[in-house]
Amino acid sequence: MNAPKRYQIFISSTYSDLIETRKKISEHILSMNHIPAGMEMFSANGKEQWNTIQKSINNSDYYILIIGERYGTISETDGISFTEKEYRYARKIGLPTLCFIPDENYQTTRANRESDPEKIKKLSSLIEEIKGEQLCSLWSSEDDLIHKVSAALYKIFTDEPRTGWIRGDSGDPEVLTKLVNTMEENSQLKKQIQQLEESNKTKLPIISLHINNIDLSDHDLVLKILEPDDLPELKLETVKPNFDKNDIPEDLTPYINDEDITFYNERNPSVQKVDEYNSEMKYFEQVHSISTLLQISNSGEIKANNLSVKITFPDAVEILDAKSIEDIKKPSIYFPTSPIDLAIKRKEDEGKEKNIRGFASHNLFGLSPRSDIQYAHSSHSMIPFLSRSLVNEDCFYISDENSKVIIGRVKGVRQDCISTISHNFKLIPLKKGDFKFTISILCDEFSKWNTREFTLTII
Repeated sequence: MNAPKRYQIFISSTYSDLIETRKKISEHILSMNHIPAGMEMFSANGKEQWNTIQKSINNSDYYILIIGERYGTISETDGISFTEKEYRYARKIGLPTLCFIPDENYQTTRANRESDPEKIKKLSSLIEEIKGEQLCSLWSSEDDLIHKVSAALYKIFTDEPRTGWIRGDSGDPEVLTKLVNTMEENSQLKKQIQQLEESNKTKLPIISLHINNIDLSDHDLVLKILEPDDLPELKLETVKPNFDKNDIPEDLTPYINDEDITFYNERNPSVQKVDEYNSEMKYFEQVHSISTLLQISNSGEIKANNLSVKITFPDAVEILDAKSIEDIKKPSIYFPTSPIDLAIKRKEDEGKEKNIRGFASHNLFGLSPRSDIQYAHSSHSMIPFLSRSLVNEDCFYISDENSKVIIGRVKGVRQDCISTISHNFKLIPLKKGDFKFTISILCDEFSKWNTREFTLTII
């Protein structure tokens, strides 16, 4: 009696987000007395490993592609994910292919969704390519997927039979049965090992930093360069033209002399000086209008003790402490009194009994800045506290060695807690664009520094 065929079925998908789904599909294929194959047997991250993957696909009878909501690790040589690379190779060699794409009801966790915009675009493009090349099955849950994989395999076994690992006229069913039993035992052992590793895994705190109410574990940091419309206290000056004799009304001619005109024109601020004043004034108001809120949270299951934090910002950000802010003085600019105003005043004072000439001379050579220019200092809160402050031992300060680095010491952060950190600095954005900055965290529960890179967008 001829032994039944045993087909090898290559399972392709992204790994970390669909690991449990892959296991269930593999177990189901084993229960059908067929042989699953896939990335569990090798590490797909290099030329040598890719050669192994190709051999495994070459030795398989059918190819299954399971798409979730991640695009996967990108190959450095091709610029596409290994999952897409496997699919293209299977199609190239003519391997019968079954594709399963999530439908609109498919739900997964945030960690299992793609967050990189470029990868999201690549994933969408791959799905559209697959739909255009062959029929696909839509799935919404693991149970739904297993049912559809099973039905699709039975159909393709009939419609497109393959050679299989044992020919009907020469196979030994006992050998294959032993092989299948061994693989089943191996799968069970792997599951037990994973369960043991999970049970023995040390629980750790999960620390996140929040700046201006932005949780950096979920979002990029956004800072805004304030414009004049955002600064209610900002008063900018405009350039005033030099005075010319032709500008003198006929009735004021006796009251204006050449010295008045020369005095005014020599002291009238240039375009450059007015621009410099306006720039300094905008910077002054921005510094006193911006506040920086710094918080730290622990979403883990245990308390974090004795935290050290190091935040390294790019040159696009200036970090000012209270002393530096105090040293930034409000700018001023002097505009001399217009000869026309002087002439009107002299004409009005003509006929007065005392010190008319002395008074006029005083106005000419002892001029003071315009009285109509008002410079008001507004009161700004340095730090708006949104939750309880940490104890006095906790603090954040600017590094003495690098003005772009903030150092922090926190005695402890309890689990499921977010706390506002006392500090006396402000983050001042200097130029627009996207930049990178890093945050390093160490606590008693970590074996080494945990360093991550984040994106800062300045608008």
